[in-house]
Amino acid sequence: MEKPADNTALLVEVARLYYDHDFSQQQIAEKVGLSRPVVSRLLTQARDQGIVRIEILDPAQGGIELETSLQDRYRLKKVIVVPSDGSEPNIVKERLGRAAAKYLDEIVEDGLTLGISWGTTVREIARHVVPRPVRDMTVVQIVGGISRSDRDTHASESALKIGEKYQAVPYLLPVPAIVDNPALKRSITSDKNISRVLELGRQADIALFSVGVFSHQAIMVQAEYFEAADVDMLLSKGVVGDVCSRLINASGEICSRELDERTIGLELQELRKKSLAIAVAGGEEKIDTVRAALKGAYFNVLITDESVANALLAA
Repeated sequence: MEKPADNTALLVEVARLYYDHDFSQQQIAEKVGLSRPVVSRLLTQARDQGIVRIEILDPAQGGIELETSLQDRYRLKKVIVVPSDGSEPNIVKERLGRAAAKYLDEIVEDGLTLGISWGTTVREIARHVVPRPVRDMTVVQIVGGISRSDRDTHASESALKIGEKYQAVPYLLPVPAIVDNPALKRSITSDKNISRVLELGRQADIALFSVGVFSHQAIMVQAEYFEAADVDMLLSKGVVGDVCSRLINASGEICSRELDERTIGLELQELRKKSLAIAVAGGEEKIDTVRAALKGAYFNVLITDESVANALLAA
């Protein structure tokens, strides 16, 4: 039988393990003999009763204020803002990875299907996920990512790592993000194994992804999905970046239907149907893409940094 939730000593013990010793909720559950959902409720109760008080020291404005303001303004389900304070991009990305991994730990539960994209930000998230077993969980890659060049996009790495850490079943999408023509896409996606993975992505409860900036230095360009002339043409059409390898303009609209019909992976309209569509992106260079993705309503949870948060509130 589980211990009562009104036990003050238990609340203190659980809070100390979580906040002072960096135990995951699952690790706490195993240590004190409770289920993970009960541990989550105890942590909430500890905050409600004032046993835990969290102070954010943020000389710029205050992370909590930014989160609340963004959540209210854009009607998002959740916003998490990490400090930027002039730090190097890699440091900000590491903070984003930690914050997103901790949020994942709070929402992951038995029977969940998690869809993830790829990229350096998602890889950072996977690196910081705290291992714990989750029963009947599935992790599915929602975007093709095999490179046309010798550059390794690590497209399957994050799905494999998160699957391993949660002891979940990983389903990979070992195909290019963009192919030469729609007929080839239809042929590839008609394969029963590929179609099964795509369907799992559509059925996923949660989608976790980042957004990319489109330029001659973009990873999709380095992976040789586009020639230099293609990049110039797309930039002239107003492309600002990509969401799950689908290029969008400043209004959040697909920039080229022809290109979209050659892209393999979850369609953007499917993101709008997710219970939780989590975008993780930071850095001033991503402000325009995050704003465009907001206009397209492609996510309802945002994990970002102060520079992006302030820019979105100033718009």
